Amino acid sequence: MAFMPQLTTLLVLGGTGYLAYNKLKANDQANLFHRNLAKLSDLCSDIRLYIHCYGDWRYERTFGEIITFREPAYLRLLHEAQELLGVSEASADFASIAKLREKNHDLREEITSLKQKRFLAPASSSNPLVMTRLKVDAKIAELEAEIFEHDSQINELEDKILKIFSSHSLNLKKEELDYFIISAEGNDLIRLMTIANNMKRIQQSVEKDLVADANNLELAKVYTGMYYISLEAYSLAHDTAFDNIKMYRKKLSLIKFTAESNCMEAQRLIQNTKDDDLPNIGSNLKLNKKTIDIVNLYDGLLERRLDNLKESQENVRHKVEIARNTYKTLENGSSLMSLINDSSNEYSLLMNFEMPELKSIYETGMLTAFMDITEKIKTA
Repeated sequence: MAFMPQLTTLLVLGGTGYLAYNKLKANDQANLFHRNLAKLSDLCSDIRLYIHCYGDWRYERTFGEIITFREPAYLRLLHEAQELLGVSEASADFASIAKLREKNHDLREEITSLKQKRFLAPASSSNPLVMTRLKVDAKIAELEAEIFEHDSQINELEDKILKIFSSHSLNLKKEELDYFIISAEGNDLIRLMTIANNMKRIQQSVEKDLVADANNLELAKVYTGMYYISLEAYSLAHDTAFDNIKMYRKKLSLIKFTAESNCMEAQRLIQNTKDDDLPNIGSNLKLNKKTIDIVNLYDGLLERRLDNLKESQENVRHKVEIARNTYKTLENGSSLMSLINDSSNEYSLLMNFEMPELKSIYETGMLTAFMDITEKIKTA
């Protein structure tokens, strides 16, 4: 890899190396990973200082942090590391898709409002300011065309993301990517996957130098420190995802409770409703039952996701302890080669969580209802 000599210099020189490299590559999006790697190297120096100075006490808050409601400085540094590791060449594309989906959501709400107004709109009018049915229809067609254009842009961005992932040996299916984008927990899963992939790329980038110069203790310390801190950040991302998914399940419970209450009310109304109004009540009952079905399906997916995350987190925490022990051992001057040999397959194991799919939702014809519910969870 042509970048390897520069990478070694960056890792050893820290801030100075980063400034020089960043000046050369500031406008090169393709080197986003390397720029963030240099920043992470600088951050690792600060984190190593906390480890040396405070040891196990680094997780405790100072009096100043307590009265200002801040996390311990060490955790704040880990959050910074998590942010750096959670960024990839596809991050901007995911953000663009989120904006386009938000626009489409607003446009669909506007279309729904226009369709309701259409019932009251006159067929024609001599007043040019009056919204006639023809004008309403024209506006709806305009908004639908805008949604179609946004969907085309989203498809292009998804194809771009899949190519980026493929270049890093992350071979996602279109369905899996759709799930990441649509679901409430999608951002959490994307962050975990991105962090794991960037950790793997860091290992691949530095490993060649270490193999070539196994007795370079300073480089070994830097690598082990980055390995350990990256695992800590990855573990922190697991905690965040776990907490978020539990929150999503609580929101689902509220949605289900509301739908069940609506069903009970609809069934009560049916008994005292005239024949002319029965279709409306029946339709409401059917919609609420569909909501309950999709909530049950989605809650089952989230429950399995939590089990999967818990298993992955236990694996990561174990590796954190091993990495911490290795880091302490290196500080006493031991060789790193055993770590390199033992961890060659670790990152593929770290990423071995169940890939989500929309297959079950597609098969039940509930995609639209699923999208509606995930929007409610995100915006609640």
